Amino acid sequence: MPRATRKSGKLLSRTATFVATASVLRTAYALVTLRRMRPIAAEPLREQPTVSVIVPARDEEAVIDRCLTALRAQTHKALRIVVVDDGSADRTGAIAARHAEEDPRVRVVTSDGPPEGWAGKVHAMHVGVTAADSAPDWPDASGPTEWLLFFDADTTAHPELVGRLLTTALAREADLVSTPGVTDRVRFEHWTVLPPAIAMILETAGPDGRGLLALAYGHCMLFRRDAYERVGGWPALAGSRGEDVAMATLLRDQGARTLAVDSQGMLGNSGMDGFGVLWRSLRKSFVAGNNGDVRVLGAGTAWQALYSAVPIVALTRGLRRRRTGLIAAGAVAWGAQAITHAAVARTLNQPAVSGLVAPLVGTAFAGLLGDSVRTALDRSTTWRGRPVVAKGAEPLLRVGRRQGGQ
Repeated sequence: MPRATRKSGKLLSRTATFVATASVLRTAYALVTLRRMRPIAAEPLREQPTVSVIVPARDEEAVIDRCLTALRAQTHKALRIVVVDDGSADRTGAIAARHAEEDPRVRVVTSDGPPEGWAGKVHAMHVGVTAADSAPDWPDASGPTEWLLFFDADTTAHPELVGRLLTTALAREADLVSTPGVTDRVRFEHWTVLPPAIAMILETAGPDGRGLLALAYGHCMLFRRDAYERVGGWPALAGSRGEDVAMATLLRDQGARTLAVDSQGMLGNSGMDGFGVLWRSLRKSFVAGNNGDVRVLGAGTAWQALYSAVPIVALTRGLRRRRTGLIAAGAVAWGAQAITHAAVARTLNQPAVSGLVAPLVGTAFAGLLGDSVRTALDRSTTWRGRPVVAKGAEPLLRVGRRQGGQ
């Protein structure tokens, strides 16, 4: 056997062993982390504290009607629902206005867009809080409410969702409870590139606040008002493009308790349906969360490519050359990655059997991260007409600085 061939064989064997070990360790960490993501409370709250629901909406005419219809149908009736029409160029505002005519709990306010130094969604949510507090003629007593709920326009809620979020917050003594929206059916894009993306996020952001960062899902975030105001509200994170995790981490670092919970299918999300839509959404999220830091994105791309490709190469080469060591390392890495993928897929309402192709879809996710690098290099890239990379904003990985324990 040529010397160069022997050297490449040893390198592959050592790399496969390293990746197999890393896969087992990552799987163990992922499973422990997922166990900390507890289910939403089983019963809605009997009391009826008023909740201000803020729905930022920019060009959401395809989904805003379903969102508002579901909010109006909540069993928890004590709601102020504020839709912030954030410079929409479509019929978003008109559809929301119809709901406001039909239900006095719904109001529509408009925003021409964020001022200098603000991210669009963050500014819209801040505008919504101000409107909810200042309107004098709500059906309930006017003034600030004890609870704030921020709700994406492309989500739809089960009738008991708000009540059960409140029960969860009170039972767990949480200052922030968030939950992700999931699709109600098996979708190709949701069982392929989404599970490895979520798994990567969970490695730095814990659902119960433990970790470098605290996890929160911007789809649906319920805050205790006093905790929200104690950290300065959205103005404290004016320029953030990763506002959900940034706010959860800010709260956690100042002694509040944050929880990301499994909604048990009570929150639907259509905003990432379609492979191209999901790809662009995840790409935007990774670029925005790192604020265009090419070094972090590049390192993530390289690691994900190595992590996913090595089991495929090791098994292929080992079977072809009958090298049991390579076969064993490749099989261990593949199996561990399959377990992680399956566990995350279940939380997304997707089939666990999709874990069988984990290294294959992991390579696709590496491609997405690589596309994020390309996007970060083009700092003029926009999302819904606004810059993805914010001037002077702080990457999420620099946010987690504890100022006190939980």
